[in-house]
Amino acid sequence: MTDKEFKQTYDDICNNLAKRRLKPAFDQLGRVIAENGLAVFYDEWQELEQTYQYMLKYTVEGIQDPERQKVYRKLIVSAFELADQINEALRLKYSSSVEYEKKRMLKNPIISDFESFRSALRGFQTPAGTDMEGGSEKSAEVVKRHQQLGRLFHHVWLSNRMNNE
Repeated sequence: MTDKEFKQTYDDICNNLAKRRLKPAFDQLGRVIAENGLAVFYDEWQELEQTYQYMLKYTVEGIQDPERQKVYRKLIVSAFELADQINEALRLKYSSSVEYEKKRMLKNPIISDFESFRSALRGFQTPAGTDMEGGSEKSAEVVKRHQQLGRLFHHVWLSNRMNNE
C-alpha cells in the first residue's frame, strides 16, 4: 500500500467514523490490519468490533441501557484512536517523508528525562560578546546549549502525542 493509498483509506475511515457509520469503518480497519500484517492491533480492533456488535444486538432486542450513549461515544473515540495508531504504524513503516525517515533513525525518545532537560535550558542565553568562532570555553558551552535546543525541537517535532511537559 502506498502513502497515497493509505491516506485515502485513512481519510475514508475517519469520514465514516465522523458520520457515525461504524460498520464500514470497522471493516476498513480490519482489512488494513490484515493486509499490512499489523497483528499488534488485531485484539483492540476485535474488542471494538465486538462491543459494536453487542450494542447492535441490544438495540434490536429493545434492551434499554442508560449508559448506551456514553458507551457509543467511547466506542467512536476508541475507533478514531485505533485508526490514528494504525496510520502512525504504517507511515513509520512505509512513508518516505523526512519526518518518518527521522523517526525510523531515532527509534528511542530523544529526551527521556524532560524535567532535568527543562531545568538545564531555563538559564539558556548567549552571553553578550561571546565569539562563536573562537575556541573559548564559553563558546563551547554556547554550542552545547544550541545542540540541546535542536534536541528539544526534534523531541517536539517527532513526538506522536503531546503531554503536559
